[in-house]
Amino acid sequence: MNKNMKMRVYKVKEGKLDKLRDWTNKLSGVYRKEVLESLREEMVEREFIAIFEMNDNYYVFGFMDGECLPATDTDLNRSHKDIMKECLEPVSGAEVLYDLKV
Repeated sequence: MNKNMKMRVYKVKEGKLDKLRDWTNKLSGVYRKEVLESLREEMVEREFIAIFEMNDNYYVFGFMDGECLPATDTDLNRSHKDIMKECLEPVSGAEVLYDLKV
């Protein structure tokens, strides 16, 4: 099992779904180059988030794999932290039950 995997589940705060979607679109679009550079500096090999709905609420599953060093102090990382704090409420960590790769 890869001990460098980090997983969390977050609840999307009321009224913040559109802002979260807009921000994640920017991260994978207009800010993509900066995001990839930041991930390299933090030694993150892969990061993704997925959204799902349950009991009339939206939740986000976040995943990071790699060394996952602390985020560098850039405008983009500060904005990311602020927006995630504004839009998401931590719910739980997650445990890998299996991770298979061929």
